[in-house]
Amino acid sequence: MEINPEGENANLFDSYLNRELSDKELLEFKKKLESDIEFAYKLEKYTTTQVVLENYALREEIRSTLTSMKLEKQHDSVDYTIIPLRIPRRRNWMRIAASVALLFVTFTAYQYFSITNNKLYDEEFKPYKLATERSETNASNSIETAYLNNNYYSTIKSFEQSTNHATKEYFLAGNAYLEEKKIDKAIQCFEYILSHPEGKQQFYEDAEFYLALALLEKNEPQKALAILEKINLDKNHLYHEKVNNWFLLKVKIVQLKHS
Repeated sequence: MEINPEGENANLFDSYLNRELSDKELLEFKKKLESDIEFAYKLEKYTTTQVVLENYALREEIRSTLTSMKLEKQHDSVDYTIIPLRIPRRRNWMRIAASVALLFVTFTAYQYFSITNNKLYDEEFKPYKLATERSETNASNSIETAYLNNNYYSTIKSFEQSTNHATKEYFLAGNAYLEEKKIDKAIQCFEYILSHPEGKQQFYEDAEFYLALALLEKNEPQKALAILEKINLDKNHLYHEKVNNWFLLKVKIVQLKHS
């Protein structure tokens, strides 16, 4: 695999970031990263640039949507008076553009280097609050009683000492495992719910969201992202509003850094 000059590395970097390299190419690429500091720096700079462009595109989409909404709202009262446009000097435009670009790149670079999977998890994870209407008999067993009392150790103990669990018990145990930092155990509980059709009647969407968070904490952002993108696209999902485009972008940054 030939390593081209910086200006011609875009396709190679894209293939690496998109996981399109063959095993042999990937091995050569990683050897090049380890032996060539300049090449590693170019990859880091290119990755940051891609994040900037994606962030910029998202901002432009939001601005376009807001503009359309504003125009639609004011359609009946638009003043069509033509006002002469005063155009600043080209030098001023260039200064303004340069300043904005510098601030934007600085902000995005900060986001890129400061965001981690653990930081995102800590920001988003909140212990599940069991609503009264979803508690059929109001603490009908020891698992639910312990969970309602925020006693996560006892929740886990009761869960592990009993069998034939209901969907709710798997879900509560999964949350208790997350609280106790037993991530693999939590993942098993949430995956059990998602793998059983009867789980779709209760706590299915909750399990999707918390499974994504658990995978993020375990530093498996690619798996977490697949679930989060599904939630983001489903406007009827319980967690649609929590999984917004900004959160997805931060998860993508983590994924790029993890690659």
